[in-house]
Amino acid sequence: MEIQKVQQAELVELWLKGRLDAEWSEFVASAIDEVIRAGCHHVELHMGSVHYISSAGIRVLVKHHRALHGIRGSLSVVSPSEQVDGILRMVGLANIVKQARQAAKPVAPAATVREVHDGAVVLEVQPSSGATAMRVSVHGAPERVLLGGASAADCRTLQFPAETWGLGIGAMGSGYADCESRFGEFFALGGAAATLAPDGSQVPDYVLAAGSLQPTVQALTAIRGTGRFQDHGRFRASAESGGLALSELLESFARQCSAPTFAVALAAETGCIVGAQLTRSPALLGGSSLFEFPAVRDRMSFTTERGTERSTALLCGIVTREPSAPLRAHVRPVAEGSSLHAHIHALVLPYRPVQQGALDLGTAVRQFLESALPTSLLHLMADDRPYEGIGQTELFRGAYWLSPVERIEEGLP
Repeated sequence: MEIQKVQQAELVELWLKGRLDAEWSEFVASAIDEVIRAGCHHVELHMGSVHYISSAGIRVLVKHHRALHGIRGSLSVVSPSEQVDGILRMVGLANIVKQARQAAKPVAPAATVREVHDGAVVLEVQPSSGATAMRVSVHGAPERVLLGGASAADCRTLQFPAETWGLGIGAMGSGYADCESRFGEFFALGGAAATLAPDGSQVPDYVLAAGSLQPTVQALTAIRGTGRFQDHGRFRASAESGGLALSELLESFARQCSAPTFAVALAAETGCIVGAQLTRSPALLGGSSLFEFPAVRDRMSFTTERGTERSTALLCGIVTREPSAPLRAHVRPVAEGSSLHAHIHALVLPYRPVQQGALDLGTAVRQFLESALPTSLLHLMADDRPYEGIGQTELFRGAYWLSPVERIEEGLP
């Protein structure tokens, strides 16, 4: 099998020559995956020189057609050979391929979408939703909790309906006693909440809002935002940069946002995630510091190397140029030398392209969680050590939601 790739604006043509059988089906599948991972969601397979296709090859077409259709993309078969065309008709795929081919050309972006080039960051800014500035509340004393002073008095039951986001240290359960050994990082966004218990659990647990069921977290510390995000758009790394450090993207957002403090949510295709997780509940520290050496090795885990396999992540948090008194204990500098402070958590999932165009936040969160189980949940931080440091979370492209923060209150309603 030979494959030639031709880039046509937002459309990629793959010209195939040979047999699309079991021996070559994974080769073709990998070529299509590579196109999708590069950010193109419209693929044409020119199959005039493919003289044979087996069920293994048909499987590749069906799999990628469904995957791209699910993110508003398309996969079409163009000018198939007589043999391939006949097989597709026999297995009932002629109509699907024809429909995909008709929809293959990407829709031109609306005139109201504004493109901003800011160093290595390229933003496609959608029209503002007109939402008012977001309200943010904070709960708990992070320093005291992490120094081993947590008690039942610190525990607060928090609900996270659709237009509420949050993060901190929490667990899912009926109260402090039920959650005492399971307090770890939590994440809430778009009508979903997830927690990663530090009791040996390898997979985050999560709850999606459904009917009268609302995601609920027992929180020792929390930041919680209420209201719709005001701004939405797409981001990507420039062709020259390849990937974006998280701090680069946040600095760009800060330049676009007039408010000194803003909330941010991302659905991002990532190169690596750099952060930390609790491996022991702060409620079990018995008065000793989480960071006590060498016990810290058994109480926290840190990203030790940059992963080579891409993933998709949902991120949310708060970023500020000027940490106010209620927020100061909850944020840290995003990277060495940066003037920004932030607190951001990431829910990591197996790789899935982020749908192009405008996205509803709640719909996007639900689609990701319904398509695959989360693989990790981390508190994001930069590893800026001079020699051993592995740097920052790396992002390639995705969707963002931003909102200026109107005010920050201490104590959650």
